[in-house]
Amino acid sequence: MDAIRRQPAHLYGWETNSRTRPRMIARIREVVLERSAVIHSRRLYKQLATFGESDSGRMEGLSGHDDLLFAWGIGLMSRSENYTPPFDTDVTVRPDFASLGLRVKHYESARTASSASSRHSAPTGPRASWKSEG
Repeated sequence: MDAIRRQPAHLYGWETNSRTRPRMIARIREVVLERSAVIHSRRLYKQLATFGESDSGRMEGLSGHDDLLFAWGIGLMSRSENYTPPFDTDVTVRPDFASLGLRVKHYESARTASSASSRHSAPTGPRASWKSEG
């Protein structure tokens, strides 16, 4: 329960237990076999290379370390289960800056006749600002 909003909270993350661990290992295996992730850490790469089934039948780091592997696995699972697509960038909704007390200047994108003789080009874009010399 969210203490501030007094409504059920949405918790992100991953709980690793005996039921979820095999799913996480399967996801790690899938990502490695598909080569859908670039691994920059040599230590993680070493742990992946030495990960396997022990004499007891448990999947674990055979070199004694698998902490980075499982941290990466938690990240993979959290990303795949909590993914929300990015906002649609094709929508042309402009914020109402005036209601926020902000003033926006719009600049001309082409050079005017008076600035054509200037040695500087005319500004383009919402943040550009050139003062004409002369």
